[in-house]
Amino acid sequence: MRRWFLGEPALPSDDEFVDAVGVLVAWRQAHAYPLSLVTPGVRKWVSQEIEPFSPVVVAQRLKRLDRMVEKLGRLRTIRLAQMEDIAGCRAVVHDPAEVEAVARRIYRKWDVRAVNDYREVGNPKTGYRGLHVIVLRRERRVEIQLRTIDQNNWAELVERTSSRTRYNLKDGEGPADLIEYLRVASDIIWEYENGREASDELTSRMKELRRTAGHYFHPGSTTRRQREG
Repeated sequence: MRRWFLGEPALPSDDEFVDAVGVLVAWRQAHAYPLSLVTPGVRKWVSQEIEPFSPVVVAQRLKRLDRMVEKLGRLRTIRLAQMEDIAGCRAVVHDPAEVEAVARRIYRKWDVRAVNDYREVGNPKTGYRGLHVIVLRRERRVEIQLRTIDQNNWAELVERTSSRTRYNLKDGEGPADLIEYLRVASDIIWEYENGREASDELTSRMKELRRTAGHYFHPGSTTRRQREG
């Protein structure tokens, strides 16, 4: 699949390609049941930490096949069995304290294999923030993403803008001013979430970026395909 995605000279034969697709589909489906065991537990622990009837979101998904192939091509040395985010569960809570509370329950109750913390520093590519906890259920890895509402709103903005402009913003691909806008916006959100005012430097930089990158967020903005002709 990696050879096919990268268009390498030694492309797989038709039979090899069909076999590879079959392996990919089967491995993805093997994560469905473990994921179905994790999501209700996360939902229960979130409800115990949040006020009754308070709006929170707990959702699950299996990684799309095209994203799995893209990841194999982008990360040249990763093997299919090393992917930690094929099965994903996401909990969106109100503030950083609730993220910590839910995470503590996960650490105590489940077999945690890895913790990827993107909160304090954020993802250097675009500023994504969240706490990712990888747990093992039925010999399969399931990624639990814990985000605040503001962090989730930021991530959804990235998804919408990526869809409209056709840049792969999640992986840091796109115009420099747009990537910088997303990173600075994430820094400002993090400061406010933790009870701090954004610095004058951050505020000033955001004002500049609104002028240079604001047009990317308008429904009528041109797409990547239009700009490239």
